[in-house]
Amino acid sequence: MRFTDKFGMAFGSLMKRKLRTFLTILGVMIGISSIIIMLGLGEGMKQESMKMIEEYGGLRTVEVREGGQPGSDQSSKSNGSSDPLDTKLTDNTIETISSIPHVEQVYPILEFQAIIQTGAYMSSLYGGRAMPLDVLRDMNWEFAEGGWPNEGEELQFVYGNMVLQDFQDLRGNAIYWSTGKLPDIDLMNDKMFTVFDVEAYEASKGGSGQSSETAVAVAGSDGGVVITGTGSADGGSQQAPQAPKKYIVPAAGVLAGDQDDYKEYSWNTYCDIEALERMFKKVFKNKPIPGQPLRKNG
Repeated sequence: MRFTDKFGMAFGSLMKRKLRTFLTILGVMIGISSIIIMLGLGEGMKQESMKMIEEYGGLRTVEVREGGQPGSDQSSKSNGSSDPLDTKLTDNTIETISSIPHVEQVYPILEFQAIIQTGAYMSSLYGGRAMPLDVLRDMNWEFAEGGWPNEGEELQFVYGNMVLQDFQDLRGNAIYWSTGKLPDIDLMNDKMFTVFDVEAYEASKGGSGQSSETAVAVAGSDGGVVITGTGSADGGSQQAPQAPKKYIVPAAGVLAGDQDDYKEYSWNTYCDIEALERMFKKVFKNKPIPGQPLRKNG
């Protein structure tokens, strides 16, 4: 029997049961399509995961943080040290880590907080990161506007592409997450008034400025208590602490990305660590710098 005869018999048999043939072919097509789709999704998720790992420095990057919280003795107790200074990351720590075999590069990251205000908008900056300029340039991040500042220049900020979402409209306490609208702010050209002494700022806003009244009670002749009057506990009013100075910090650049395009840098604000150190010495001239080691005299 020739091949054409066999093919004709098979085709004729299939045509006699058209519904069964159609359902069989449909089932095979659905099964193959499902396998292709699942393999494609798996490969796509794998590539996306690898891309995210590469953006975060890959598996070759390790971030070392100080033990405990600033102002806490937990870390010094955990490693048996009685000196809180031993738990801080210093230049000696960087040299020690650099001497570990296979370590190619070690650089400091100073995380800081600030309050930024421009016009009727304000943002509590919790994602501030100060790093050496040469390290920032090696990141090879794309800019939507501007670029990295030059060595030796005054302090300038580089904003992530999602930083605008953190600004609050003080006129109605409106934020991006409730309105879906970005604030009318030009990060590159608007004057950004920055407060670095966050603790002093919050203390100045928390003071009521009103007198503290105290009821004066004396025992009555019948054994009861008679309220004879009220007055200030210290003879005067308690004034709120003076608000800290605001500094205009210009923007050097804004990193690329849409408002829904999350990247490693999206929520952070970056600057040169040396420029920030010079600014901190000016701001906290007679006060301890937040999060930094204290001498024995405080």
